[in-house]
Amino acid sequence: MRLRLARIGAALIGCTLLATACGSGDSSTAATDEAGRLVVNGEVIADAALLDAAKAEGRVSLYTAYLQDVAQKFTDDFTKQTGIDVESVRLTPTQLQERTISEGGAKLLGADVIQTSDPLNNSALVDAGVIKCDVLDEAFTATIDDRYLDPKGCAYPTTVSTMVIAYNTAVLGSTTPPKTWQDLLKPEYKGKIGVLIAGVGGSAWSNFMYLREKFGVEYWENLAAQNVKIQTSSATLGPQVERGEIPIGIVSASTAMTSKANGAPVDFVLPSDGLADYGTYTLLSEPSVVKDSHPNAAQLFRNWLYSKAGQESVAAANGGAWAVRTDAAAPEGLPAYTDLPMVVLDLDQWRRVQEDWVAEWNDIFNYQAN
Repeated sequence: MRLRLARIGAALIGCTLLATACGSGDSSTAATDEAGRLVVNGEVIADAALLDAAKAEGRVSLYTAYLQDVAQKFTDDFTKQTGIDVESVRLTPTQLQERTISEGGAKLLGADVIQTSDPLNNSALVDAGVIKCDVLDEAFTATIDDRYLDPKGCAYPTTVSTMVIAYNTAVLGSTTPPKTWQDLLKPEYKGKIGVLIAGVGGSAWSNFMYLREKFGVEYWENLAAQNVKIQTSSATLGPQVERGEIPIGIVSASTAMTSKANGAPVDFVLPSDGLADYGTYTLLSEPSVVKDSHPNAAQLFRNWLYSKAGQESVAAANGGAWAVRTDAAAPEGLPAYTDLPMVVLDLDQWRRVQEDWVAEWNDIFNYQAN
């Protein structure tokens, strides 16, 4: 299917497809044009054949590494704009890889679409034969930086984000919060810092890889000597920072922004001594290994995710993630991606060192992996 990015004017049949998208709090306008194509905010998302087939399937199933409340927000927007329901399950990248490969091998995969924040997951899933590689239409990739494009169409980052230093303002009180990664090594923060295990997924690993490459393995050793509290998920560490059980946490920008937006006594800093870029990727499952497959609804969902409306919806839901389309708005309350000291890690180096370095991290931090 080839789509043309277009601004649709008089050809629109206003709100004929979805009254909810036109009359709800969602500011996007979704309609079908005279050719039966789905058009959202003037951009063609699907031709008539794909739209009709997706509507006949009625729903799409999703395994996602996005936090559950984040996924709920952008999938609700998708449903409002397309009429297709989304059933989502939130998993850590490690859980997601294990479950997808296990279920897919038995042809019982429970998801039409996979979203993971670890690029090594992408390779493992493709190698396991559970992913359908299908190049995204040029209409959606025209404004995406070339470094994010997959020539085989197996996996595309939907958003990019980074890890930040979050802290509980009530607990720290008059104590000056850390502003840099080096600040975390100061004596006043000993016993007050929470971290995620390096092997939990791409978000935590990208940060620890960056810190080691920039400051050396000594940084890991010095941070471990701060008696850090080790957690297995942002979904656990974020609330602990909110409650003040752990005053300082290295968490995703999305986790920190969500805590702050929900009124928790939490603030955060984007460390001035550098930030590691990591993506959350979207992949299509191979329909033949999905227990109850909805391939057309899955295709429509992926198209929407890379439309301008979809990109802005996912970025807004995250709060702390940037869309990969350059024409999409930056998250509210955050600087533009190009204004940050962001470092894009070498994925070949990532693949070469991750297994050995994670094992070394576990040893340094005295973490016993299951």
